[in-house]
Amino acid sequence: MEKFALKNHRQSMARRFFHVDASLLFLMFIMLITMGCGNSEQSSSQEKASESAMATKEPSDQSGSQAESTPVVRETTFSIDPCALITKADAEALAAGPMNEPLQDHLEDPAGKGCRYFSAKDSNQSRAVEITVWESNNLKQGLYGWPADKHFARFKAGHKNTGKNFEQLQGLGDDAYFWGSHVHALKGPYVLMVSARGFGSGGADSDAKNKESTIKAATLAIGRVP
Repeated sequence: MEKFALKNHRQSMARRFFHVDASLLFLMFIMLITMGCGNSEQSSSQEKASESAMATKEPSDQSGSQAESTPVVRETTFSIDPCALITKADAEALAAGPMNEPLQDHLEDPAGKGCRYFSAKDSNQSRAVEITVWESNNLKQGLYGWPADKHFARFKAGHKNTGKNFEQLQGLGDDAYFWGSHVHALKGPYVLMVSARGFGSGGADSDAKNKESTIKAATLAIGRVP
């Protein structure tokens, strides 16, 4: 009887343990499912919040960068025609021979206008007379943003410091100098650059005669600037 009672007690305890263990497993399973759903809902909520933020973000930065990269349209105006300051007849008189029709150039930055004359093919010589004019209103819209007088002064100082046959000229406009192979001159709101080449027999003779012809051409042009 004692053995039978002990056996029944053990079986009863085993059934209770199994019941408790199964209940614990079931509770753990329910908790795992609940936690998984909670994490999934949180992740989904975070993703939706992120997408919503991106969708509603103002494109101010992008539109701002586009506005900054858009080139500014400036109005360029010219009041002087360089080919009127040195005409074809003037170039032929300087070159002592026939010249082709003028070639006109338009410079971009800073905006300027140029006029070039070259010897005709039947002239048996190779000479050129060139002039370029910049106006203060266009210079101020260029790379440096300097008006004519400041632009001229800055470049004059730079050319003078190179020591390359720099020579101050007197009586030409407001200021003028010879440098390299050009005359650079300032008169009012205008900056001029003039050159004449192909003169002389070569070497030092050509350098001297090119310089002489260049100064003659510059004197003529500056005298016509209003």
